[in-house]
Amino acid sequence: MVHHKPMATASPVARRLRTPSWFDGRLMFGVLLVLVSVLSGAFVVSRAQSTRPMLVLTRDLAAGTIVTASDVRPAQVKLGRTGTHYVTAPADAIGRSLVRPVAAGELLARSAVQPPSATDTTVPISVRPENAPELGRGQRIGVWVSTPYCQAVLVLGDVTVQSVRDAGSGLSATSAESVVVRVSQPLAARVFSSLGLDGAVIRIGVLGGRPDVHANDALPPLSPCTHGSTSR
Repeated sequence: MVHHKPMATASPVARRLRTPSWFDGRLMFGVLLVLVSVLSGAFVVSRAQSTRPMLVLTRDLAAGTIVTASDVRPAQVKLGRTGTHYVTAPADAIGRSLVRPVAAGELLARSAVQPPSATDTTVPISVRPENAPELGRGQRIGVWVSTPYCQAVLVLGDVTVQSVRDAGSGLSATSAESVVVRVSQPLAARVFSSLGLDGAVIRIGVLGGRPDVHANDALPPLSPCTHGSTSR
């Protein structure tokens, strides 16, 4: 019988686990990902919680109103990127004209204001209290005149009240109030002509509904209201 000698086998050398090093590339990459994630989340949260100063309307105003300091107030608002569409500084609003109606509590959009027309002028219209409802800044009104020679004739079809002066402000002698509007120069001349008519009585009504941009395009003549006219 032949006896074979067992073959000697080499034992594998045990590999020692190495202690992780801060300079290990994979470890550094993982740490960097965590930091980026944390910082991005913090940035998003801070942007969502941050506020910006905006201007809010203090009253309802019709298109054509010239914005004054009393018409707006500052407010801190969270809007994110959409905040660029709104007015943030009073200097960008005061003295500008509204191109559409705005409501109290509404943020003032940049698209809602524009520089006023350089050719328009302000006109005061005296009216007795019994010939007009209670009037306020920012309302739309129509103006009529009548004389002993004519019934009511439309003077202004659709204009915006810029201010109202009480009877006590230098007008108490006539018990009238002065309603200030801003109109084109031809319409201003028409107002002065109507106020100068013999026995003129001015009446004012507040308008509702949508503004009529053509209300002052084809106004009736004032000639029937002049002295000596036979029209009634």
